[in-house]
Amino acid sequence: MKKEKRICINLGEICEAMEDHSLDFEYYLDLKNGEVIIKSNFESDLDSDISNEIEYDFERYESIPNIGSSKTYRYMEMFVESVEDIKLKGKLTNVLNGKKPFRQFKNVLEDNPEKQILWYDVKDKLLKQEAKDWLDSLNIKYNPVENKRKSVEEQITGKQNQLNLAINSFVELSRGIENIIDIFLFGSLVKDKRIAKDFDLLVFIENNDCISRLAKIYRKVLGTYHVSPDVFVLTKNGDFLGNVCFRKSCPSLSVDCQVIGCGDIKYIRRYPDFNFNLKDISKDKMKQIYHNPKYNQSAIEEILK
Repeated sequence: MKKEKRICINLGEICEAMEDHSLDFEYYLDLKNGEVIIKSNFESDLDSDISNEIEYDFERYESIPNIGSSKTYRYMEMFVESVEDIKLKGKLTNVLNGKKPFRQFKNVLEDNPEKQILWYDVKDKLLKQEAKDWLDSLNIKYNPVENKRKSVEEQITGKQNQLNLAINSFVELSRGIENIIDIFLFGSLVKDKRIAKDFDLLVFIENNDCISRLAKIYRKVLGTYHVSPDVFVLTKNGDFLGNVCFRKSCPSLSVDCQVIGCGDIKYIRRYPDFNFNLKDISKDKMKQIYHNPKYNQSAIEEILK
């Protein structure tokens, strides 16, 4: 008996086509070879050729449907229903009921990378089921081809490793600066989250002579590991100087450089309407990740005693 011929179809490409809500492109599935054909609406010669081919051999091409923003919105609602963190669930519920829910939903999850990974995993599975249902409804016989996707835990572990490498690199490079007294890790990574968009460090220094080198280390870590450290610089007496700036030149032409106090100390930036209080931060959990052995006591112990 002759085997029934099946085409190989990349479900991921089908999903991308179904999810594209723009009006600039049309997507078709080539039923002969499983290829996804993209036709733009910019009326180029190439698009005219594609249109002519589809019109001439119309039985070979099937228009890929768009799932619509309403279904994507429902996916978001389903995800929010599954979120156990009450605070995060409240934020996501509020953005779904507010203006520009798709953009705001994305923004909230960017600050919660573990949940962001989980959301993309949930959405991916829902979209693939949509693609399979569509193909089955047309009685298209196919062998699914999927790009290998890491599991949620593998993605979280990968992000954890990336953060740890960045933190360790910052500490190791900073060991060579003798004017650094202590480095503390604080914020969400120490308190309650396995991964975060960035990490927060307190760096206590003897004097300002080391800041240019500290800024260079900051830029190196930022460029190598693509995670964003937020480095708060304090004197040995606990006076807050500002945050290390990522710019190579100081001051630059950026509007950020116009903030009052920004650049008074080279490579130290100040944020508008930001008040730093060491005592408030010290009430939360902090982790000392470096102490310069030439100093008998940690700077923060001396300050808070």
